[in-house]
Amino acid sequence: MNNNIDWIYLHNGKSIQVTTITPIHSFTNEVDLKNMYSISTSDPEALNSARYILAKNNVINSKSINIPVRMRNKHIALFCLHPQHSNTITGILILYSTQRYEANDIDITLRRVISTIQEKEKQNINNKGINSKTQAIIKLTALGMSSKDIAKLIGLSTRGVQYHLEIAKNILGAKNNPNLILEAINNNLI
Repeated sequence: MNNNIDWIYLHNGKSIQVTTITPIHSFTNEVDLKNMYSISTSDPEALNSARYILAKNNVINSKSINIPVRMRNKHIALFCLHPQHSNTITGILILYSTQRYEANDIDITLRRVISTIQEKEKQNINNKGINSKTQAIIKLTALGMSSKDIAKLIGLSTRGVQYHLEIAKNILGAKNNPNLILEAINNNLI
């Protein structure tokens, strides 16, 4: 097994809610990179390669991708990440290695990469301002309590509870309380 598979993940900056990973050659259309502005990599030195790929490619497909010189002698596999039953691409995953890899290597690497990315996102969300009080308010909301009841329970005003919920919605990109609860679950906050 080849454990030396590195990766670059180009994505739209939203939380990874991947349910499907598809090889890029399975898509009949080219994949637009204009909304892929966030970068995660397995190797800090790959950051420049990722920037190069974004700068030199407006769209990519399995037959046409402009890659940096340092990656030209590598074995490359391209994957699109998207929600199940949707062709809306939320990210592009590029695996690369100096050695040939088997399908089993790619499967194991894909699972490891997704897990790593999700863990980084979880840490980033916690670093963006969802403190323990806001997290507790989200949990109580998920249990079906009203803002008024939560306010009485934790000693805040109703408006204070709503303020914490609004902050959490903004951080997680939620539109309403049910969506906030779903995003909190997806980000392991409750």
